[in-house]
Parts: sequence; C-alpha cells; structure tokens
Amino acid sequence: MNVRILLILLGILLLVLVVAQFPMVNAPRTSQAPANGGNNPHDVTLRDLNGQSVKFSSFRGKVVVVDVWATWCGYCVQEIPDLIAAQTQADQRKTPLQFIGIAMDIDISDVQHFVALQHFNYPILYKDDAQMLRFFGPVQGYPTKFILDKQGKIVDKIVGAVPMATLNRHLAPYLK
Repeated sequence: MNVRILLILLGILLLVLVVAQFPMVNAPRTSQAPANGGNNPHDVTLRDLNGQSVKFSSFRGKVVVVDVWATWCGYCVQEIPDLIAAQTQADQRKTPLQFIGIAMDIDISDVQHFVALQHFNYPILYKDDAQMLRFFGPVQGYPTKFILDKQGKIVDKIVGAVPMATLNRHLAPYLK
C-alpha cells in the first residue's frame, strides 16, 4: 500500500515538473527591451502569400504591429477580427499605424486557404526563419506581437493573446 502511494506521488511530481517546462502561451508577457539587439526591422524583406517581396521600410513613419501567428493557433485566430477592426479604424482616422501579420505555418497553402476565407486589410507575410531570428529574436509562443516605433525600432514585445484595450495601451505612447 505504501509503495502504491509513493508511486502516485512520484507520478504527480513528475507531471508537475513536465508541465512547468512549457510556457503558458495564453498568458501575455511583455518586455520593453528590444528583441533584436539593435538590428533595424525596417531592413527586413519578407514575401507575401503571392511571392511578392514586402520591405518593412515601406512602412517607415508609421507605428507597426507585427503579429506573429499561425492558422492552427486558436488564440491567434481569435484575435484576428480585432486586429482587422483596429487597422480599419486606423485607416479611417488616418492614424499612422500599420498591422503586419507573419504566418508561421509549415505549409504556405494552409495560410493561403485561411486568408482566402478572411477579409484581411493588412499584409500577411510568410515566415523566413533566418530573417525572423535575425531581426526579432526567438519567438517564444504564438501569438507574439512586436511593436515598432516610427523609426523602426522594436519598443515592445507581447507574448500571448491580449484584449484590444491592452494592445491600445501599449501603442498609445508611440502614436503621439
């Protein structure tokens, strides 16, 4: 009987240790420190879903929210309508704000199919792991948002899903 209880306790301890190794992706974490070690994301060029090059420098003068996401990420998909609405509102108010989505799916056709069903009003680009790592550093979970100021410097990083009000609070100092 004592051996059985000991095995159960060891099993629970092992489970707790394993779970503790995985980050809680849905719990937002922010960091004011630039993720890129001084590299300028405006130098980044990624391809859109049609293979066309998109240079981040074309958004110079705007605050940019880079949303790193995947079609299989439930939290990512949940946030997309809010991001679309925020881009619409920024366009209508002529706010210098630009959202850019970077899809991290393995298969680009999954992204193309998903995007065809949505009404995105901001560019959706496809991952380039080398460029992503070089300019944004490691992405710890999805969704992750990088906020770039008007000069292209990464000024904030948010890991996990956040309500739009929270994102707006992060953006406010840079939109003045």
